Amino acid sequence: MRLFSEVVTRGGCRARVIMLCAVALGSVAAFTPGLVAAWGAEGHRITGLVATDLLTAKARIRLNQLMPNADLAEIALYMDINRQELATLIPGSDKWHYDNEPVCKTKTYAQYCPNGDCASNKIPVYAKRLSDPAASAEEKVQAIRFLVHMIGDIHQPLHAADDDDLGANLKFVLMPDAVFNTPTDSLPPRRLHAVWDSDLVKLSTRGSSETDYAKQLLTRYGGSDVGAWQASTVRDWMKESLTLSRNITYGKLPGFTCGAEWPSSQISPRRLTQAYVDAAVVPIPAQLAKAGARIAAVLNAGLDPDAASASSPVPDAAFLKLHKVFVGKWNGSLEYRDFRNDKRVTLPATLDIEPRASAEGGELLTQYEFDDGPGKIVRSAALVRIDATVARYSSRAPNATKRDDYRIAEGLSAFAEKGQGTLLLLGTGTENDQPVDVRTTLDVNEKQYSLLRETRLAGQEFQFRHVYKFVRVSAGDAALAKPKADAMKAPPNTAPRARPVTREDKQGY
Repeated sequence: MRLFSEVVTRGGCRARVIMLCAVALGSVAAFTPGLVAAWGAEGHRITGLVATDLLTAKARIRLNQLMPNADLAEIALYMDINRQELATLIPGSDKWHYDNEPVCKTKTYAQYCPNGDCASNKIPVYAKRLSDPAASAEEKVQAIRFLVHMIGDIHQPLHAADDDDLGANLKFVLMPDAVFNTPTDSLPPRRLHAVWDSDLVKLSTRGSSETDYAKQLLTRYGGSDVGAWQASTVRDWMKESLTLSRNITYGKLPGFTCGAEWPSSQISPRRLTQAYVDAAVVPIPAQLAKAGARIAAVLNAGLDPDAASASSPVPDAAFLKLHKVFVGKWNGSLEYRDFRNDKRVTLPATLDIEPRASAEGGELLTQYEFDDGPGKIVRSAALVRIDATVARYSSRAPNATKRDDYRIAEGLSAFAEKGQGTLLLLGTGTENDQPVDVRTTLDVNEKQYSLLRETRLAGQEFQFRHVYKFVRVSAGDAALAKPKADAMKAPPNTAPRARPVTREDKQGY
């Protein structure tokens, strides 16, 4: 479901108990005129029915312990039925049904998912909550309700794409056989979004009941298809839907061209061709089946410890190719600026990097360790990744959901081609409780790795903050057990050469 007005009503429960209050919602909200729900009720129920058949026995038992007589087909409708109440109790939740990634323009993730309020950000959050042993039963119930709906939503291509038209909600169309002379005719204009929500699903089911159609999908897409779908990540799911929108939903739309106006209105709708409808129907069955399979995968991982431990997904080949040079064990030093006396201090350090897969996609687990004096071994970890499609480098703490994003300002093309090189990252951060611009220079090849961080207050020049310098070592090197004093010896100078101040530096991020 996608709101035409982005106004959020704030109020209701206090932040600390918002989650528990939302669980208590039981009334069915009247749908606001003009709103349409992803897949419509029929499509959502089909995804829930497919998921039900793919649950493990233990996950099914645990689901019914949390929600007696649980019906995933009905649970799939929860976020649409209660959308208005949820928007009041959990501000921003009305935007968790979709990602507004442009089909024609280019936007950063932060631009099309402001404040993290989009489906691709919230699905991993609630997947983690479902599997968290410390989460309460009420929190797990709400996680299930959200996950079943959001995962279904993003498999509707228009919930992963936008053309400054609210996911095609502002494009008014007629089906090929619709009779239309005035707005009062029996077959009034449809929003293109609604066509993909409901009309194409009805054409796909061809009169079958929802239960029978779900069984047909399971028969048609069994075994290897389901396994491959479940092994992918949320980022993969979003890209699949976005690609469908670019190639079919918008790409085959009669008269549509990126950058050109596509005028339509309720009074003057545009008629779809039969060729467009025929092409649009083709991916619908697979999208519904994928949604159900992936709902089941996330619920199995969160509710069945055996299923979670048996599944050890690895990042996809594209991720591994781009990040391969980082993986391994590194030995070297950390040099940082002591703000108390403005002097530089050098400490021995090690770095261990390994690839991980998560619901968000491939990530590198980076584990730093440095010796800050007798008995003062300091350890820190972060999950990082390069996203070449949007030219950004992001980092988060292992238990955090919010990511620190940096724009890759220089070096990405050469890095992607060679699998190594130097990247200039620009972003913002906080230092001594003050906002600062951050400039990071990352330089890595098969033998050496350095990470230089510089910061500045508004209107000032960049100043050195710290630099890590490492050389690659073999996995069996005993020196990696902990930082040694001889690591104080400076490794080869891998620090990037000083860069002249550019116009971009002066303007900031």
